[in-house]
Amino acid sequence: MEPKGGADVTRETLLLKNLNCPSCAASLQRALANLKGVRKAEVAFATGTVELVYDEQAVTASDIDRTVASFGAVVAARL
Repeated sequence: MEPKGGADVTRETLLLKNLNCPSCAASLQRALANLKGVRKAEVAFATGTVELVYDEQAVTASDIDRTVASFGAVVAARL
């Protein structure tokens, strides 16, 4: 199910460094999905990427970066 868009919806792909295991990727995906304002979060361990759709009025890029960092990973780039 694709999330509905809106004026304040941001869609982006994050390239991660130091995502160490598939279990960590699954836990990170759950943590990101549970952030207020995140409408979709899909973490792919194999490619080290995160597909995100979020409401930028409810959650900031810094909030997302802090969540990623709490799993020992780093946002290397926003694509």
